[in-house]
Amino acid sequence: MARRVGKSISRHRGCSATGVSTSSAVEPFGVSPSGHDATTVPKQSTTVSVVRKPSDLAELITDWEELASNALEPNPFYEHWMFLPALESLAPREAICCVLVWIRDAADGRRKLGALFPFHRPAAYNGMPILALQSYRHAHWLLCTPLVRRGWARACLEALMDWFCHDGEGASLIELRYWPCEEGIFSALADVLRRRQQFAIATDQFSRALLVKRGEWAQSMPALPREFNKCLPRKERRLREQGGVAHLELKPGEDAAPWIAGFLALEASGWKGKRGSALACSEGNRRFALKTMSEAARRGRLLMAGIDFDGRPISRCINFTAGVGSFAFKTAFDESFAQYSPGVMAEVDNLKLFHRLAGVLWMDSLTEPDNDMMNRLWNGRRLFQTLLIGTGAWGELAASGLPLARWAKRRVAAFLR
Repeated sequence: MARRVGKSISRHRGCSATGVSTSSAVEPFGVSPSGHDATTVPKQSTTVSVVRKPSDLAELITDWEELASNALEPNPFYEHWMFLPALESLAPREAICCVLVWIRDAADGRRKLGALFPFHRPAAYNGMPILALQSYRHAHWLLCTPLVRRGWARACLEALMDWFCHDGEGASLIELRYWPCEEGIFSALADVLRRRQQFAIATDQFSRALLVKRGEWAQSMPALPREFNKCLPRKERRLREQGGVAHLELKPGEDAAPWIAGFLALEASGWKGKRGSALACSEGNRRFALKTMSEAARRGRLLMAGIDFDGRPISRCINFTAGVGSFAFKTAFDESFAQYSPGVMAEVDNLKLFHRLAGVLWMDSLTEPDNDMMNRLWNGRRLFQTLLIGTGAWGELAASGLPLARWAKRRVAAFLR
């Protein structure tokens, strides 16, 4: 159901050619043990700018890197070494803009990048003649948490909403998708929307598998299903009867190039390759994969586990790390060995590898909600929500009417079946 929280309220602001400035006494919050932003800063000022060209974003790498290292919530896909190669892989016609919030506080007077909000502007939004902005998502990731500086969440989100209401690239709707519903950025956004009485509705909600460390390995994992406890060892014994089986991990400092090449070949050999969705199926996505995985390895943030049979890869799992989190990016296996479940073997090894990592507390599966294997193997859930925010009479009308339009579409489809 659409929930209206009222009309937006202006704050003190000044307009210039470079963007919208805001200045106010806000009490933001830094990371507390419970995970929310709890540091009190007496006064904060922000300035918003918009960048559309990858070349202009590349000039901000130093500020961008510093922001990522101080982000309230980690998202490796919005870090420069992942995001810029993603943009290079896109068709030129795709309209991308990054809303940057710059901060300056009384503590040190330095200008820093406070937040980065990447958006995509679709040619049409749900068939409606209205301009909209959506959180940018590349085809190969399922996370759109913005990079927001710890201690500045409310101020940066307030600045974003000011920009949206008074500029916003002319858009009347903004869709924030694949945002985790956790303490931190999401709870700060809820506070900002409530204080502004900004119109917002939740248009989608789902949860997906999450693995959280809880003491020893056996405590972190749920009771494994019978086929994993009994069938997997039996399948591995049968596979060993056919040849040599090796459980492998990418070691720190090891050359990652053969691992990356092996994964790309495995993925392309299976159903994703036949469907054309494997990373190696297009030159743009292949370059994206090579650049991002190689850079992650250089930074010590690429985790890979896999199974080899007679010296050749038959399964691989890829994870990226960021802060206290790990992100299960991709899995691939040789489908000619499907009867032995090498993908599941590698996934179990991958979970054990994660559990040995010092300082990493949880792993996001990055899967769709109905991934049966992840749901059975992992011990937790991560909740996500899509928020649709409207501004002006037209934007609020479009946002409030969307649930009704979707209901009508489902009813008509059911009637025609």
